Amino acid sequence: MAAMCFSIGFRWSSSVVVSVVLCLQFVDPSSGEQQALQQGDSQNESTVSRLGKLGATVFQSNGHVVEVNANGKKITDDDLKAVGEFVRMTDLSLEETAITDKGLAHLTKLQKLEWLNLYSAGAPQR
Repeated sequence: MAAMCFSIGFRWSSSVVVSVVLCLQFVDPSSGEQQALQQGDSQNESTVSRLGKLGATVFQSNGHVVEVNANGKKITDDDLKAVGEFVRMTDLSLEETAITDKGLAHLTKLQKLEWLNLYSAGAPQR
């Protein structure tokens, strides 16, 4: 996968300068990356619903899950198997959850993940 960013700046008035950054991402159809992204696009509504019932907050952008905050919730290692299918997710917060290394092993497909919060994870839930 390749990415290209452009930055354009111009003076709107004597006191206002406008700057725009546009980033494009290119996927080689023969690489299998496109198929992985399409599979992630068909995100399981039942997973989003289950996470909501657990009290987790699920953020979506353009129909794709991009962030899950399950801090202090009763999310399980089995739940992380489904969370690991949200291939466009960039942020995952599991602070003060009882998840284990077994659950974290399900997150290997999250290639876009930029933030993973595991503070006090693996500790018994209150």
